[in-house]
Amino acid sequence: MPHATDQHITFQVYDATGQAQHVLLSVDERTAHGTLSISPIPGGASQSRELAALQKSHDGTILKCKVGIATVTFTIDATPSPPTLALVARALFPLLETTYTLSREDQQRLVAWSAALRLDVMA
Repeated sequence: MPHATDQHITFQVYDATGQAQHVLLSVDERTAHGTLSISPIPGGASQSRELAALQKSHDGTILKCKVGIATVTFTIDATPSPPTLALVARALFPLLETTYTLSREDQQRLVAWSAALRLDVMA
């Protein structure tokens, strides 16, 4: 049976103020492109970004991609309690640096999902 190339995961993150955000991450493994959609909870306008040139770390704790001219790195850290998801966007200089928290269960699911993706591994 052929491996499906479209992979999706949903999870919740919390910003520094404790505001919950619903996240949908979709990846086409064949093209290494994807979409990141974030929606505030409860309700509100969803924001979506197209992701290109997706790569991952061996252990699934880091995803790297291009969004427009920026290189974006998502780093999942299980060490703190609660776990964190750091997002850093850079062009020639940092454009955005933010850290979200997420549940231990979502952190574990996200790392397992990322590690299983059939994407190039970062050097």
